Amino acid sequence: MSDGKSYNLNQLQVAIDLRGMKNKEFALLIDCPVSTFQSYMNGKRIIPSSFLEKCALKLNVPLSFFYIEDLADLESDRIFYRSFSRIKAAHRGSVESYVKIAMRIDSYFSKYLNMPKFLPIDLDVIEPSSSIAEVASLKLRVEWGLGILPIKNIVSLLERKGLRVYRLPLEVRDVDALSVPNDDGIPFVFLNTGKSAERMRFDAAHELGHHILHHYAKAGTNIENENLKQLEIEADQFSSNFLMPTDAFVAKRPKYPTIDAMIESKKYWNVSLQAFNYKAHKVGLITDWIYRSNCIQINKQGFHRSEPNTMGYDESIFFKKALNLLMEKPDFSIEKMLDELCISKEDFNELTFDSIEQVESAAKKTSKLYIVE
Repeated sequence: MSDGKSYNLNQLQVAIDLRGMKNKEFALLIDCPVSTFQSYMNGKRIIPSSFLEKCALKLNVPLSFFYIEDLADLESDRIFYRSFSRIKAAHRGSVESYVKIAMRIDSYFSKYLNMPKFLPIDLDVIEPSSSIAEVASLKLRVEWGLGILPIKNIVSLLERKGLRVYRLPLEVRDVDALSVPNDDGIPFVFLNTGKSAERMRFDAAHELGHHILHHYAKAGTNIENENLKQLEIEADQFSSNFLMPTDAFVAKRPKYPTIDAMIESKKYWNVSLQAFNYKAHKVGLITDWIYRSNCIQINKQGFHRSEPNTMGYDESIFFKKALNLLMEKPDFSIEKMLDELCISKEDFNELTFDSIEQVESAAKKTSKLYIVE
């Protein structure tokens, strides 16, 4: 199982963090005295193989996970959180562990497939006096050949343009979405499907905004809270304008800006009612009074929690295509892939939008039955 290699304590810590637990909590879960567990984790006592097997079972990771080299070195200040201070430490630890596993998955695909390359746009040509978020969003639409039409599937779009889009298996309110570059500058985006489909689309465009506008900002630097707030504002502005280009938005505006009219119009852009109301106010289609009245009505009717006339979630296409390409190789199997990655099938599926489950399900449907005479 270990091939003679010694276990890696850091990987045991990653697995515990992955499940959002503290060491003391996990020690109690596996009926291990806390003092004994602490002596294991600080290297003062050798961990018996039977103990590691128990840990692997409880943490739902392969035993081999504890014998691989450290996953990607990742510091918290490299991740764009919406609000670092309000995220619980356990959630941050879990997020960072999932990010490390996603980077391991990406390295695997990069080893065997020709991956799309992300090309950032040149921001130096934008006038300093311009609204950089809006101009950058329009410039990107032009470079990506999107015109001014609605974006039907933003997850697939980002995948085609070289961003690595993963699902964040944490349905917690304080983690919406996040982005982080790896050591090679490859942009990663993590989305929370516990939000509405419309909110997830806005989050995807928001994280794209960070990679377009702020790719320089988190290379191990310490950014003041006020500057972080400004970066978040710019990413929100980018998202709004990328999903709803102003000129096209104004041209497609409803004749009368009632809540019912906005609910109908928002479907064209595949955005939330709140985002549509905010955009209408921002571009001057509705007054301050109407905007505030709409906000009150949206909250009163619960539309800020439950999106009216919600749409289906944008789907990831990349992972299913990647697995289908790999399955054409005679020496490939999903089991061998998971063994090489040293991660569980469940974690792979969680991060990759249930890609293995979908590929296996499709394979069963296409299997043919023959009558033997």
